[in-house]
Amino acid sequence: RTVYRALTGYTGPGDPLTDVERLALVALCRFDTLPKGQFFVRAGEPAPRLGFLLDGLMRMYHVRTDGEEVSLDFVEEFGVIGSYETILLGQPSGHYVQAITDCRFISLAYDALLRAYEQHPRLERLGREVMSQYLAQTLRRLSDYMRHTPEERYQRLQTERPALLRRVPQHLLASYVGVTPVSLSRIRRRLAEQRT
Repeated sequence: RTVYRALTGYTGPGDPLTDVERLALVALCRFDTLPKGQFFVRAGEPAPRLGFLLDGLMRMYHVRTDGEEVSLDFVEEFGVIGSYETILLGQPSGHYVQAITDCRFISLAYDALLRAYEQHPRLERLGREVMSQYLAQTLRRLSDYMRHTPEERYQRLQTERPALLRRVPQHLLASYVGVTPVSLSRIRRRLAEQRT
C-alpha cells in the first residue's frame, strides 16, 4: 500500500493509468534507502534499475581524465535517478549518482518494466513521457551551460532552483556552475553587492 500511495501520489491527478495498470507498475517497485555518500550508480558499471526519489538529494557527476569531479545535475524529490546509457544503449554508465543526503526512493528493474510494457501499452506511453521530460531537461541544461557564463548559470539556479543553494555544499555547486569554489564566492559576493 505504501508503494502504491507513493507511486500514485507521484503520477498525480490526470494519471492516464487504470487501477490494473497502476497495480502492475506498483508490483515492479520496491522501497529503497541510500545513506549519505553511497552510490545508486557507478561509472563504468551497468545500472539496470531506475529510481524515483521520494526524500533526499542526489548528485549526478562524472570524473574527468584529470581526476576532477564535475557535477552534472542534482536530483531532488520526485526526480528520476538512473543511467540512461545503460537503459537506452545497454552500455555501462558514464556517470555516478551519489546520495548527498540520506535518501528514500522507489526503484524498479528496467528489464521488468519492459516486460510490463508488453502487457500494458499505456505504461510504455507513461515511460516515454517521463523519458522525454528527462531528456528535454538534460538538453536544456547542456544548452544553458554552453550559452551562459558561470555567473548567469548561478543566477538561473537562484531563480529556478533556489532550494539547491541551501542544500548543496558550495564546492559541489561550484562544480555544477563550472568554476572553482573561490570563483563561486566571488560571483555570490558580486551579486549580493548588486542587490544592495
